[in-house]
Amino acid sequence: MYFCETGGFAAVYSYGMMDRQLFMRRRRINILLRRGATLTEGIDRMKTYKTIMNGLTKVEEFVLCVITVVVTAITFINVLSRYVFHSNFAWSEELVINVFILMIMLGCALCTRDGSMITLSLIFDNVGVGGKKILTVIDTVVNLIFYGILIYTGFDKVAGQISTGKETFSLGWPEWVFTILLPIGSIFLVLHAIEYLVDVLGNNAACVKPAETEGGKETV
Repeated sequence: MYFCETGGFAAVYSYGMMDRQLFMRRRRINILLRRGATLTEGIDRMKTYKTIMNGLTKVEEFVLCVITVVVTAITFINVLSRYVFHSNFAWSEELVINVFILMIMLGCALCTRDGSMITLSLIFDNVGVGGKKILTVIDTVVNLIFYGILIYTGFDKVAGQISTGKETFSLGWPEWVFTILLPIGSIFLVLHAIEYLVDVLGNNAACVKPAETEGGKETV
């Protein structure tokens, strides 16, 4: 602390104010650095999250391709056998119908990922970005409740079938092998519904991204 014979108290006050301003500046800088570090950590976590979800999507697409090829081949061979050899594989219809459940659920999950599920979008298409985010939150919450019911009832049904030891009519497989496909597919729906919500809230989904401009004009 400095003190002068003339105006000493003013000098002390001046130096005190300078120290306070310096302290406040350092404090603001520290706050900004902490916020920057938090933001960087959040971005890194989002990149990791998207990497995991992209990998999961690749697995789903591969499984869908395999199911499509197998189902098409089995159906073709069964039809050929029925009309050429006048006999059919009774187990084929049972297998195809049940595998279609997983095929549909995975397809719906992938559509949910980019918001391309069939919807009535009259209101959604005519509101602003904020309104779309609100509607997406409401839609996601309702869907998650429904998917949660499917998961709960699905696994409950699986537990019941395991305890009774029921088997399918044609293949003779345990019934729960096919029943479990419904809750598993619902889990994928939950994951992609949350992913789409995160994309919308983060302005990364196509429905909330600003229109690109060409020559100063917006393009749709």
